[in-house]
Amino acid sequence: MQPSKIEGQQSGISSYISLRAGIHRHLTSSLYCKQRKIIKNSNFTSTNNVFTSITKQPRRECKGESIHHPAITGSDLIEGKSSNVLNTNTPQGLLYKVWFDIQIHFGQRGRESSRELPHNAFLIKTDVNGLKCASLRVNEATKNHNNPTDILKSNYGGRMYECPDDPNCPIKSLEKYIMKCHKNPTAFCLYPRTGLDPTNVSDHNICYTCRPLGKYKN
Repeated sequence: MQPSKIEGQQSGISSYISLRAGIHRHLTSSLYCKQRKIIKNSNFTSTNNVFTSITKQPRRECKGESIHHPAITGSDLIEGKSSNVLNTNTPQGLLYKVWFDIQIHFGQRGRESSRELPHNAFLIKTDVNGLKCASLRVNEATKNHNNPTDILKSNYGGRMYECPDDPNCPIKSLEKYIMKCHKNPTAFCLYPRTGLDPTNVSDHNICYTCRPLGKYKN
């Protein structure tokens, strides 16, 4: 028996891996005294060998590949940055603009790690050509490398460069946002202060609270 999609198509390799991980997580819960580890336990060696063989089959048949969202077109990118939603002259717009730039340049796993970014997550330097660029001080955790200081992750960091002639320069937006935050906030993404003029961020020295942005974490 092999899992398949509602349309009857064969599931992707990631679906197999996720399904096994879910079963493993269930069997290692307190309900089973955390003893039944199906992935590394020698009692399940033959089962895992079968699993490995099954996951190789879609690759050999060029099936089961992950389907990603289509890339953002240049015209859509220009339209989005010029919209009022990403207006850097408003506290809410500046927050959205900085978050959007971060996702474009550093969001390897989408918004998954946004909530865990510390207030000093980014280091801004000047390169040999005199252009400012921002990089993550510590690499974000991924499925295969969950240690942020792992040297094997050094090639995954990425950089975000300034665009001197662009009014939507990501570095200018980032510096402006940091300048409008408290000196020692608890996270990078913060809620805008209430009671401020929502149309002009320049009228206020501090535009954001110390409360981290997020629905389920305070």
